[in-house]
Amino acid sequence: MGHLDGTVETTQQLGVVIPVVKGPYQSNGASPWYAQLSVGTPGQALKFSLDTGSNFNWVTSSLCRSKGCAHYGRGRFDYRRSDSFSKIYWDSQSEPHWKSLRVDFGPWGDMWVKAGHDALSLQDADSAVFCDIYLSEYYTGAQFAQLDWDGGIGVPSYSYQPLTEAATFSGVRGVHFSDPDQQPQFHFMETLINCGLVSRDAPFVAFESDQASKRGQITLGKLDWRYSQSREYLFLPWQRYRIADLYYIWTSKVAQVSIGEHLLFAQQPDKNDCWLSLDSGSSEFKGDQEIMSQAWQYALQEGSELVIELPDDCHSRIRVPADIYNVTIEAGPNQGQTQPQFNPKLPGLDDLVLVGSVIMDHLYTVYEYRSVNSGNGDKLEPVGIWLFNKPHGPKLIDTKQTKTAAIFERGASL
Repeated sequence: MGHLDGTVETTQQLGVVIPVVKGPYQSNGASPWYAQLSVGTPGQALKFSLDTGSNFNWVTSSLCRSKGCAHYGRGRFDYRRSDSFSKIYWDSQSEPHWKSLRVDFGPWGDMWVKAGHDALSLQDADSAVFCDIYLSEYYTGAQFAQLDWDGGIGVPSYSYQPLTEAATFSGVRGVHFSDPDQQPQFHFMETLINCGLVSRDAPFVAFESDQASKRGQITLGKLDWRYSQSREYLFLPWQRYRIADLYYIWTSKVAQVSIGEHLLFAQQPDKNDCWLSLDSGSSEFKGDQEIMSQAWQYALQEGSELVIELPDDCHSRIRVPADIYNVTIEAGPNQGQTQPQFNPKLPGLDDLVLVGSVIMDHLYTVYEYRSVNSGNGDKLEPVGIWLFNKPHGPKLIDTKQTKTAAIFERGASL
């Protein structure tokens, strides 16, 4: 199949397989994994994260100022060299203009961008899709400086705003406008379905990686049939996180979070709920400051196992031993140090436990949508996340289900 040999696979059966490679693990909280894709005509090779924690596409660009946009990946898209690039203008009272927008990257800082439209090639001209993309013109900071990739492609739970309130929302790694006529359209998976590269009957995005070889793959519209008989899996149904302007992240409620004998959260009628999010653009654990602070302290003191339990079934849990959450920093600040990957310094993510590659590297992870025909092409709505133990990997999921995963009854195989 050639999944890990540096080529993108497309077959007569719809769906796309994109290889990913691992850059150095750095202490900025971003995933070290990226895909090498090309943008524009002729294509310019750049490094992209397929990011389930954001709802827009962006790339470091030639618009960047001389003292901005320093990052480890070092690539920049030059829109002037692309024959297929077009600017997205906003109407003003006088005349259309190419407007700069602020994108909130939370503790990383702000990114200033302009919007455009161009070809994103997954393999060759036959697999290119045209999509809207933000061109960064400025960002700065230590976290950005450690970023292994040049840009991100959003794979959000909702790619449109499923809210009734007429308001403008702005979330971390997300931009939302109340007026749909004044926003770029970031619907990457919907675009793949509507242009015929992915079947509407297989709206899946799956991640699998191998740390030893530093290679992996992201499959769009296909499932790895090696897991079809596995009973070592969990299903996390999508449930909307309580902070309204972060509706686009993939979240599911949890019943309890503990580390060793220390209870960090327990579901109670008189308390706020707690959510788990698997974010492919992230690496470390982050989220609720109190939970993360306690986890950090107990990890340093005791090195105990972290346990995340799901509601309704006390035997459904994710177990993360210390040798998984303790990671050695491979480049940048703190290089060579082994540290527990719990970040207690991110405000604004109350009641959330979010994690990326730290545990996703040890699981086969599938994000499932349902396709809803809107009369103007297909819209996608989130169903949930499936997590499978790898055949020869650590047993983060410690129980066996009574039957195989239902997702394989409706999915196309590799």
